[in-house]
Amino acid sequence: MKRFVILAAGLVASAGFTQPPASPSSTDAPDSHDPNELICQRMLMPGSRLNAGRVCMTRQQWEQRRQADRMDAERAQTRRVIAR
Repeated sequence: MKRFVILAAGLVASAGFTQPPASPSSTDAPDSHDPNELICQRMLMPGSRLNAGRVCMTRQQWEQRRQADRMDAERAQTRRVIAR
């Protein structure tokens, strides 16, 4: 138990000497908001737990797909409320 306390105190004391990671400069980091950047995601195919495919689209196409999916979900929800 005494060893554990001494080890913990040593780790806490040494934590103060660590340096924070260097922040990347604007020239080192690629532009992460490039609309033409190709992004690939693994997608599960409907009806199967094992069959998965890889879908690659640009960042702009993924954003358009998210917006279309959101609008479809909202449209389905409003139809359900009106139908009651």
